[in-house]
Amino acid sequence: MNSIGMISQYDHDSNIGAIMFAQGKKIPFTFEDWSEQETTPMIGLKVVCSVRNNQLSVSLAQAIDEITEAPDLSVNGDGEEGFPDMDTLITHYTQIGFKLARDGMQGSSRSVSLRYFTPQDFAEVIALEREGKLTISYKRNGNNVDAL
Repeated sequence: MNSIGMISQYDHDSNIGAIMFAQGKKIPFTFEDWSEQETTPMIGLKVVCSVRNNQLSVSLAQAIDEITEAPDLSVNGDGEEGFPDMDTLITHYTQIGFKLARDGMQGSSRSVSLRYFTPQDFAEVIALEREGKLTISYKRNGNNVDAL
């Protein structure tokens, strides 16, 4: 589950801080929970918190419009431009801030959902890989769109 909050406290000496959420709930975090490479935690930053396998991960919240970084596309097995496989798609979107929400197999088909949350926006990438062919659809704020 992803939640949006704001860093309300952070001590650079101890590398311990707190994140406050809209409902008033506050949770502690440490520098080890921080997933950003280019930015250090500081009071006032809007962040996305997620917990997976009882491990907290804290990263900067960005507007969806700020993550329009074009993927490094290569030619897929059909000679068309696109992601060559599901793992490349997952790697690309997780590197720009999406969280893997679902990754499942049904028979020989693999289905993946990646999601991105900010207080203003929600985006989802849904991909289906069947017989070596990758089909991708996008949603923004619940509506189908051609691309993010």
